[in-house]
Amino acid sequence: TVKQFGARANISSYDDSPVFSTAFNSGVKRIYIESGNYKLSSTINVTSSVEIVGKQNASLIVDWTSLGASAKVFNITASDTKIKDLEFNVLSTPIARNNDAAAACVYVNADDCLVDNCVFVEQPTSVYSVKSNARIVVRNCHMTGMFDGLSESSYDNNGIHISDGEKCELINNYIANYPQGILFGLSTNNSIVSGNTGYYCANHTVYVSSGDNNLIDSNIAIGTYNNIKARGDFNTISNNKVFGGTIGLTNRIADGAVSLIGDTNAFHGGTISGNHVMCARPNAYGISLDEKSGSPAVLRNVSIIGNTIYSKNASPDVMFRGINVGATGLENISIVGNNIDTVAGDGIIVTTLPF
Repeated sequence: TVKQFGARANISSYDDSPVFSTAFNSGVKRIYIESGNYKLSSTINVTSSVEIVGKQNASLIVDWTSLGASAKVFNITASDTKIKDLEFNVLSTPIARNNDAAAACVYVNADDCLVDNCVFVEQPTSVYSVKSNARIVVRNCHMTGMFDGLSESSYDNNGIHISDGEKCELINNYIANYPQGILFGLSTNNSIVSGNTGYYCANHTVYVSSGDNNLIDSNIAIGTYNNIKARGDFNTISNNKVFGGTIGLTNRIADGAVSLIGDTNAFHGGTISGNHVMCARPNAYGISLDEKSGSPAVLRNVSIIGNTIYSKNASPDVMFRGINVGATGLENISIVGNNIDTVAGDGIIVTTLPF
């Protein structure tokens, strides 16, 4: 246990960070953190593979004022590290707020790591995975951020940020009050995002900003701008419930540019099926298939099947639209069996040149 290494759990006068570093890198394969409140005022580097397990009422109190705005609490560079059953709380209002994308509670630069059944309270970013082509599993966690009214255009901090992953699993997490709930950056492929709930995040519950062959299934997004969107090839958005926001699928590159899979077609395929969308955004589309701004494309081989889409607002000026499909070109697009009640706007709009 960490107390065997000298941890005191006395947040009024003692920083337990150096003791945690010694314990986690001692070569012991499992370290328990006993009940108590442990003040952490400096980064803890985890360079040895270890399983870190919190016992009941174990709470890590993060002193962000001492750590600094762009710091990492756990900086993990050892593969196969596991973090379970821990609570990360804050000593006071952190300096690291929504405008500092570098700050993270658990920062993972390693492969095959696990974060399981942890609680993150008002953290800038809860879990940030940065190693190229690395796998991480984040499941059964409860995360709240410091979102305090920023506009939907803020992208700085996230509940879970996977910058360049492969075969990741993000399952059954609750994420609230972040600019974005789950973000795939750079390129994250062949991953599963399932059973998560995003509550009043400012931009997206799930945003695949670049990635292929990802499954986004059975998630819940609550909040006017809480969208689910995937940018890339062969992504599937299925069986999600969106209350307030939208669902979207788009290309990553322009026609003629070389994609990550080696050809020059901008977009290859995807599926939007079985989703339930209640859109409350003005001038929005419940479901959209369109080209990335600045990257004109022919969108190919997409099925939009069996979705239910309706508007919360009855006011004519909302101009809610059901399904929008538009790009430089469209090939083999199926829009079948959707149930749409638009109240004020159009049910299905398809626009392209050529058509």
